[in-house]
Amino acid sequence: MDKIFLPDDIYHYLTTYLNPEDCMSLCLSRVFKRYADFYSRSRVWKFSWRYSLKPNICQKYFSTYLKSCDVHVLDFSHCFWLPEATLLQSCLSPRLSYLKELNLSDTQLSLTSIILHVLPQCQSLTKLSANILEPTWEAFNGKLQGYAADTFKENFKKLTHLKFYVLDGSSPLIWLLLFRVFGWCKDCVELHIKLFEQPRRNDRNLVLEDEEASNAVVSLAKENLYDGMKWMISLKSIVILKESSDSCLNDFCRWLLLELNPPGLEKIWIQSVKHIGAKYKPGPVLSCFYLGRSPVSRNFFSQMTHLVEMTITCNLILPRLRFFKGNFSSVSTLDKFCRNHPQLEHLHFADRVFGGNRRKKPLTFQCQWALSQLRTLIFARRRPHQDVLIKFMDSCSNLEELQIGEFCYYGMLIFGRQSPVRDSFECLAKQQHLRKLSLNSIEFIDGSFIERILENCQKLESLHLAGQFFESRVTFHHDLCKYLPLGKHLRDLRIQREEMSESVLMELISAAGSCPSLERLMIRQYKGDSVNKELHSILPQCLIDLVSVRLPRLLAFCLIFRLQRKTIIAITDAFRENILPIRPSFWFFVNDALPCEINVPRIHFEGFIEPNCDSIPVFG
Repeated sequence: MDKIFLPDDIYHYLTTYLNPEDCMSLCLSRVFKRYADFYSRSRVWKFSWRYSLKPNICQKYFSTYLKSCDVHVLDFSHCFWLPEATLLQSCLSPRLSYLKELNLSDTQLSLTSIILHVLPQCQSLTKLSANILEPTWEAFNGKLQGYAADTFKENFKKLTHLKFYVLDGSSPLIWLLLFRVFGWCKDCVELHIKLFEQPRRNDRNLVLEDEEASNAVVSLAKENLYDGMKWMISLKSIVILKESSDSCLNDFCRWLLLELNPPGLEKIWIQSVKHIGAKYKPGPVLSCFYLGRSPVSRNFFSQMTHLVEMTITCNLILPRLRFFKGNFSSVSTLDKFCRNHPQLEHLHFADRVFGGNRRKKPLTFQCQWALSQLRTLIFARRRPHQDVLIKFMDSCSNLEELQIGEFCYYGMLIFGRQSPVRDSFECLAKQQHLRKLSLNSIEFIDGSFIERILENCQKLESLHLAGQFFESRVTFHHDLCKYLPLGKHLRDLRIQREEMSESVLMELISAAGSCPSLERLMIRQYKGDSVNKELHSILPQCLIDLVSVRLPRLLAFCLIFRLQRKTIIAITDAFRENILPIRPSFWFFVNDALPCEINVPRIHFEGFIEPNCDSIPVFG
């Protein structure tokens, strides 16, 4: 084989059909030397979402076989199963000294380890994403004691793009840590911070402590920390994702946007800030705006590509608008908005003004819509109007993601006699490019429309259904289980019911097993009584057979059901003993309540374990 010359184009074509683990294994086997030489010369290594990657193969390959001295990108983001030692060994390869981009978010390697071990070697690094595990500056700085602070600052001065995932952002003291780290930078133009907040007890003393800590951090920042962050005058993009607001965030935004006001700022996405937007004067290049619930001045509308938290009340024409989340004051404003914006790619709205008694009246649309560019439609209304839904389905030819309804546990019940409403859901089957469908708090008497959707939407990969699904009306449930095998390409399946009997659970498990392409499966019972002993005796083995035999591609499994403690332990032990050794990236959770966000890989939590249509992943 070595005597046959094959051009690199053929090797490149071959690589597109192999996953990274196969390519590495082929190189390490030394069977195909020419291919090994070609593959090892790659300058870009992206392993995000590559769940088949095994620690021993990855570590061995990077430590012994990587040949290129000019690697530019190394992306291990979301490889949460790889041990810290494996990641460090890979990142410390002597071949990576010219690395320019390193992505390690949602992994076991923290920012402190990167600072101490990786940055000193990768002197050319300009883009970095990492986790911050420590909740305070004292804890963070304590791990860096004994190392020269000037070294950290020199390494950070070269970074132009920073992305941090703060795993414990509940305390105001986390801002002291962030401000000090920001002070090490000099040339950063893009800053992206995601703060995860752990549940905290509602204690007045704790509230007073947080208030005191916030005041101290704000005071310290005003005295000297803000001066060290004046390099932010050159910022082009800032994203801060945090569910709740606090005085530290508000004061930082006040200083950044009202005092410093970077003239080249193109993107602002800070969802929980308060009392800033009305005073902010955008620069001429701002195109993406989300500043809490504060509206942007209409003088800047024409330059916007992204607008959030707005209510449209008049006939607007925004030639650059691609992303909109808000509401419309009337049917007429929605009608004209959709006519005027054929370039729209993402639309998120609720038809609150169309509900109530007016539902009995048909809606009249005067305009022609041509929304061929629309990829995502989030119709966040518990009682969606059928005429609006049908109009969208007739006007969108390339829709890829559709979410209808709100995440609550009571909603609209669609009977057979409600033919206009039933027809509006039948027409979902027109969307042949649909990849993700979520129906929330909408109750159906039967599931005939599910058959049409699964038959016609051959690209459908994700199906989420959440609602009461009354036990007395089982036709929809039986139809769902009957037609699920038609979803040949389903990768995500999420079923949430308010109540769920043992027979319903077992029928769902059996139906899910008929979808061999499934990669993530979640079955959630919102409330219910403890189940009988017979289920406790058969469920562990049933789930092992489901995961190991019927669903060979399954990467994440979550079962929220009222089970006895010993049954949960039996299932957990069985997965650890039988599945994890052969599937290291497999994540599972079995309990009677949802897991805490901090304990779930970010890639599984957002959009699957606890989806929230208000959490828009615009920037990843």
